Amino acid sequence: MAIAEMSKLKLAGIAYERERVLDALQRSGVVQVIDAAEETPREGNVSRERADAALEALVETAARLDKRKENADAEPVEKFCDVTYEEFMGVSARAEEAERVTDDVLAQLALRAENASARTRIESAIVQTEPYLGLALRFSELRDSAHVRIAAGTVPVETVGEVRAYFAEEPLADLTELGTFGQSGTVLAIAHAAARERTETILTEAGFSPCPFSEDETAKEKTDRLRAELLSIAEKDTRIERALYAYKPQIRLLKIWADYLRYCEEKTHLARGFETTAKTFCLEAYVPKDCESRVREAIGEVTEAVYFEFSAPSETDEVPTLLRNPKLVQPFEFVSNMYSPPNYRERDTNWVMGIFFMIFFGFIMGDFGYGLLLAAVCIPLGLRMRKQSGSRPLMLILGMGGVFTMAWGLLFGSVFGFTHEQWNVIPPSVMPDPQADASTLLVFSLIAGIVQIAVGFLLKAIRLIGNKAPWDAVFDGFVWVLFCIGVLLLLPMVSESVLNTVLFPAPIAMTYAGAGICGGSLLVAILTAGRHAKGFGKFTKGFGAAYSVIGFFSDVLSYARLFGLMLSGAIIAKIVSDLSLGMITGGGIGIVFGVFVLLIGHAFNLAMSVLGAYIHDTRLQYIEFYSRFYEGEGELFRPLGSRLQYVTVKK
Repeated sequence: MAIAEMSKLKLAGIAYERERVLDALQRSGVVQVIDAAEETPREGNVSRERADAALEALVETAARLDKRKENADAEPVEKFCDVTYEEFMGVSARAEEAERVTDDVLAQLALRAENASARTRIESAIVQTEPYLGLALRFSELRDSAHVRIAAGTVPVETVGEVRAYFAEEPLADLTELGTFGQSGTVLAIAHAAARERTETILTEAGFSPCPFSEDETAKEKTDRLRAELLSIAEKDTRIERALYAYKPQIRLLKIWADYLRYCEEKTHLARGFETTAKTFCLEAYVPKDCESRVREAIGEVTEAVYFEFSAPSETDEVPTLLRNPKLVQPFEFVSNMYSPPNYRERDTNWVMGIFFMIFFGFIMGDFGYGLLLAAVCIPLGLRMRKQSGSRPLMLILGMGGVFTMAWGLLFGSVFGFTHEQWNVIPPSVMPDPQADASTLLVFSLIAGIVQIAVGFLLKAIRLIGNKAPWDAVFDGFVWVLFCIGVLLLLPMVSESVLNTVLFPAPIAMTYAGAGICGGSLLVAILTAGRHAKGFGKFTKGFGAAYSVIGFFSDVLSYARLFGLMLSGAIIAKIVSDLSLGMITGGGIGIVFGVFVLLIGHAFNLAMSVLGAYIHDTRLQYIEFYSRFYEGEGELFRPLGSRLQYVTVKK
C-alpha cells in the first residue's frame, strides 16, 4: 500500500544503437522515458492510421457476421490479443503482408463507400419520382406544342383549392390531380396557348414546382429501374462483406502491426527530445528503484556501447506515480485516478478511502438479497475481464460493495425487502428500523461523516509531518481532529434535544468535555491560522478559520445523503415485496402478476440504488474526504511501449 520509490536513469549511447537501446528498455517493461520533445505528439503516421481503419472495419464486420447461423461455430474476435515479445517485435518482418491486407481491406471499404453514396442518390431519386406514379405519360412527352402548354409538377396542399377553382372556370385549360404526397399535391396542367399566360401566373402564385425529370420513361418504369439498382448495390455490399469476412484470420496480424506502428511512433517522438550530437544521443527516464537490475540486464543484452547511471530524483523533478497495492485495494485506484492520481511525494491512501467507500456503499444498499446479486454477478464478471479493461475495477468495486451490502443487510434484517416478521428464516434486525426510527439512523450517518472528516485531518497531519512541517501538522491537522472528537462527544446531547433521539445515556461530564474540546481546539485554530501571514493577514486568517466551522458542519450534513438513499431504497424494496406477496398469496392470475412485479420492481430498485450509491459515495470521497488532505496532480507511471490498444505483450 505504497507508492513505489523511483530512480532516475541517465543514459548516453552511440547514435546507431539508439533503436536497440529503446527496444531493450521497452522489453524490460519498467522504464518511462522522459518526454522532452517540445512539440506535442503527432496524431500518427499514415500507415498506422490506415491499419487502424482497416482493423476497425474487420472487427465490426466479423462481430456482425459471426452472429449468422452459417457462422455459428466461428470463434469470436477478442478485444485484446496476448503476444510474445518476439512476435510483437518480429511483426516488422511481415510488414509487406500487413500492408497488403490493409490495402485490400481499404479498397473494399472504398467500394462500400461508393455504394453508400450511390444508394443515397438513388433513394433520393425514388422519393422525388413517387409523386408522379399516377402519370401514364413518359417524362419526355411532357413537352409544349405550338398551341398547347403541358406542365406536370407539385403544388402545396394549401393552394391546391385555388388552382382547382381557376381550372374549373377556365374553358381553355384542364387540370388532372395525380394525388397528394406529404405536404404537396401532384398535378398535370394542360392549357391552350390563349390561356397560357393566365395559367402560368396562377400556377406560379400557387407555388408550383415543375417536374425535374425528362427521361424517356414513365415514373413507374423509372422507379422500377431505380429499385433494381438498389438490389444490385445490396448484392455488391454482400460480396464486399464476404470479402472483408474472409480477412478475419488476419485481424490478429493487423492488431500486432497497428500497435507496433504505434510503438514506433512513440519512439520517434521521444527521440526528438533527446540531446544528440552527430554520433551520440542522451536520454533520461524513470525506473522503479527495485527494478534497476532488470534494466541493467536488458541493456547489457543488446550493447555495451552505452554509459548509464541511476540516481535519486531531485525535488524539482516531476516523478511519475507507480501504485503498488494489494489486489483488494487496486480497484479503488480507479476511483482516485478519476479524481486525480496521487503525486509521487504523497502517501497512497486508497486503502483508507476504500474502507469508507465500502462501508458507505453497503449502508446505502442495506439489503442482503441485493448484495448477494451484486457479489454473485460483478465479482466473477470483473475477474474475467482483462486488467487493461476500464470496466474491470468498476465491476470489482460493485462486487465488493455487494459483500458489504450483505453484511449491512443482515444487520438490518432485510432480504429483498422482506423482514423477520414475514419470513422466520431471516435473522431479526439489530439496527434501528429506517422508517420507525429514522432520526437515530440519520445521526449514525452524521457520526460516520464526522469520523471520516477526522480521519482526513489526521492524514493531513501525517502528510505535513512527512513534509517536515510538524507545527503545521499540529495546528492544521491534529487540532481539527480534536475538534471532531469534541463534536462527537456533544452529539448525544444535541440529538436528544434537537432530534428527540437518545443514542445512549451520556454523562454530563462527557458533554462538558466535548464542549471544552470543541471550544479550546477552535480557539487554538483561530489564533494560529495566521502564523505564516504578516500584518492584517493574521487577523483575516483567524477569521477564516472561524468561518470554516460553517463549512465543516455543512460537510457533515452532506453525509445525511447516506441515510436518505438508504431509506428510499428500503421503502421501495418493502413496497415491491409486500405488493407482490399480496398478489401471489391471492392465487390465480395474481401469481403471474406478483412474480412480474417482484422481478421488475426489484430490478429497477437495485439499478437505481447501485447508481445512487456509487455516485454519491464517490462524491463524499472527493468533496468531503479528499479535500482535507489530498494533493493529487500526479502523473501515472507509463512504461515505454505501454500505450498499446490491441495487444498485450508478454515479457
